[in-house]
Amino acid sequence: MVDIGSSENSKVQTYRVAIVGMGPKGLYALERLLAQVNHKCIKDPIEVHIFNSNESFGSGNVYDKNQPHYLIMNYASSNINAWIEEIPKPVVEHPLSFTQWLTENQVDKKLNIPLDFAPRAIVGDYLSSVFQQLVNNCPDTITWYFHTDIVADITKIEGKFQIKKQSSPDEESQKFNSIILTTGHLGAGADFSSKQNSPSFINFVYPTKTKLGSVGSGNIVIRGFGLTCIDTILELTEGRSGTFTSNSSGQLDYVPSGNEPKCIYVTSRSGLPMLPRNSSNKEISSLYYFTEENIEAAPEFSFIDLFLPLIKKEFYFQYYKTLFGIKNRELKFDKNFDVIAAQVTEFHSEFPEEEKYSWDKFTDPFLNQKSISNKQIIEYLKFLVSEAKKGLHESPTMAAAGTWRKISPIFNKYYSFGGMDADSQKLFDTHYFGLFNRLAYGPPIRNTQKLIALGEIGLVDFSGVRNAKITKNEENSYELVFNQNTNSQKSINSEKINTDKIKVDAVINAIIPRGIDKRPDLLFNNLITKGLLRSFKNKNNGHYESNGIDINKLGNAINANGSVENNLSLYGTPTEGVTLDNDTLSRTRNNFASIWAQNLIQDIQNKNKKQSLNNKSNVYKG
Repeated sequence: MVDIGSSENSKVQTYRVAIVGMGPKGLYALERLLAQVNHKCIKDPIEVHIFNSNESFGSGNVYDKNQPHYLIMNYASSNINAWIEEIPKPVVEHPLSFTQWLTENQVDKKLNIPLDFAPRAIVGDYLSSVFQQLVNNCPDTITWYFHTDIVADITKIEGKFQIKKQSSPDEESQKFNSIILTTGHLGAGADFSSKQNSPSFINFVYPTKTKLGSVGSGNIVIRGFGLTCIDTILELTEGRSGTFTSNSSGQLDYVPSGNEPKCIYVTSRSGLPMLPRNSSNKEISSLYYFTEENIEAAPEFSFIDLFLPLIKKEFYFQYYKTLFGIKNRELKFDKNFDVIAAQVTEFHSEFPEEEKYSWDKFTDPFLNQKSISNKQIIEYLKFLVSEAKKGLHESPTMAAAGTWRKISPIFNKYYSFGGMDADSQKLFDTHYFGLFNRLAYGPPIRNTQKLIALGEIGLVDFSGVRNAKITKNEENSYELVFNQNTNSQKSINSEKINTDKIKVDAVINAIIPRGIDKRPDLLFNNLITKGLLRSFKNKNNGHYESNGIDINKLGNAINANGSVENNLSLYGTPTEGVTLDNDTLSRTRNNFASIWAQNLIQDIQNKNKKQSLNNKSNVYKG
């Protein structure tokens, strides 16, 4: 690439910016950059270099526009907005939220499908349109460069940065003044390439059409029971011309095409499904026990001693607050939790038929069961669907589950940057993060109904969901081995067989990696190796190394020497483990984009002041 910037001796220097990763987080960073340039009337030439692994600028891999429409969001359409309400205003005159964009473009009429939880591809169309609007409305001082490539390395030279691309590692790039890393799932080790090396083991399922295309007609095992598991199941059923139809009872039936695998088994660590959600905007209105006042009054921020007891109290209170309301009773708040417990005891005396709430039972309905039967999972899924349809103001179960969504922003404040002690963060990361994710951020009701329909005809089998393991035998093929201490009668397409193990033709990993990818020769490992970045270590009363990159509270990288790299920032997934729950589409959660853009403009202004002083000095000397 030719350097179109001016020479080192010219009065006006070209300021070069690199955004590495142009999914939603990269898009948000770009939006704030252009808003700041426009607001501050920056006249200096600015080159904006955008690096993305493919041409899906704005949408990225997760919201790729070419994916099938049966892969839908677990985030209600009404919550999606690529714009943020803050000063400075966007460069686009009439920015539209996702639902406004859907209406303006009459997407519902064109597709004739439910859009309360939209297909991810349609969200990708929206994000791509936002990207194009930004490019079309940018200040005149901006020059664009689009790189369809993966960044493999970054080197710091004389205060600036050089980028090495994966496709041309020997090519010397220009020197960048500022870089922000918004690599998303790709930087966490997700392999979105269309190449699939082995038909018997699939480590990453996206894009589903190509990654799962080689899966045959035999028995399949899926590792993980989350959102990716559901996408995988839908690709192997609905994606192979099977159809779901509504029956007279309002449930779904599945009509097979004959192209599906023989049976799809599901295994996971917890053995439990995610709780489904409806599309209502209604959330828990207030917190009573998990409050900043109660947290700040504690001598130390221990998860076991402080946060977990407050979480349990809050779940309990929200559950019974809703249940009391259903029975036309009022649960009166009191700081003394014993007063709450006394009201609950009196309530159950009046309504003995109502099941008593238990934290252990709520978080694991099959507590103390080494295995869970296929029928039990299907019945539990039916119960969850019925509760989700009621919504959290009519379902105590959903009220308790939705409590974490209200707690999470406050907890993030104390979790971030090693706010808890080291052992507390480790415990949360390894156990409770997954638990709360399962309770609060599950699939749309319709997707859970699809699981039920597939389970009822035996195409999906949940009998190995807990305490079954995948093994590789001497013939180098896979088997699903069931716990021999439990009933080993399994169902395969309605046929009953007695066996402790089943031969499987393919194992599919449906667990999405978190944090950053430290494999050799990839970006983050290279930057850590050379000391430009370092892993985050919580040294608060112990030692715990998370799978995130160390940053300061402005989002700037901290290098191996402990010094801040003021012009190298991170945003989104790479900061996971230092911050919490970097929701892909959120404009406000852990918003380092706004800070980065402000600091970048300040850097340009500082360079101009320095140049002006140098010019005056040269005039004086002359």
